[in-house]
Amino acid sequence: MRAAVSEGGHAQAPIGAPDVIARIISGGNAIAKFPYIWGGGHRSFKSKGYDCSGAVSYVLHAAGLLRSPEASGP
Repeated sequence: MRAAVSEGGHAQAPIGAPDVIARIISGGNAIAKFPYIWGGGHRSFKSKGYDCSGAVSYVLHAAGLLRSPEASGP
């Protein structure tokens, strides 16, 4: 299965994809146009921008898989 991309540039979950996948994709769409900011999304899911691990935390939270943001590393 592959996600489709709409004319507006948003990803769409494939037909038949598990609901958690659709929620992850929706979370990614919600922050796709936010800028990269080092440390962004580490203190709160609401941020002016996100770095890599902040974005991953955001989409996992959107899917109901994470309670609070986490940074990568030890």
